[in-house]
Amino acid sequence: MFTIKFIDLFAGIGGIRLGFEQVMQALGISSKCVFTSEIDPK
Repeated sequence: MFTIKFIDLFAGIGGIRLGFEQVMQALGISSKCVFTSEIDPK
């Protein structure tokens, strides 16, 4: 089995990352976010 590794650019509240992880889990594919970047300092 393999793991899809991805980065989350301009993360915001994480909606894209969470959606991606949920889809991968539903498809039975392992995924891992290896880097997150956010431009907003708040």
